[in-house]
Amino acid sequence: MGISKKNIVLLPEIGGIIESIHVEEGQLIKKNHLIATYSSELLTSSMEELEEQLKLAKYVLNKQTSLAKQGLGTELQLKEATANYNALLKTKQTMLKQKDKYSVFAPFSGFVDQVFTS
Repeated sequence: MGISKKNIVLLPEIGGIIESIHVEEGQLIKKNHLIATYSSELLTSSMEELEEQLKLAKYVLNKQTSLAKQGLGTELQLKEATANYNALLKTKQTMLKQKDKYSVFAPFSGFVDQVFTS
């Protein structure tokens, strides 16, 4: 085996418990290959709760929109429903970005020299 031109120790952006390792020592991997996955159980649970909140917020927004078309309800109620729904959508996008941080991907192609965990 030759000397590596590139060497790197990979760590997740967010710490946690290793759920699975997807490579073996000596394995040839390509750039962006999934190396390891860390537990994101707490985030997954929070996302499930958020989905329920989004369903309710969408229902309320649809009702407020319908009432506004009929000349009922107030402009404030519609704006609050819209703002609440949009804020929850942004929170969901943030959580999806965080979920990606629980996976470690290869920054370049090469061979896995050593797999060690702590």
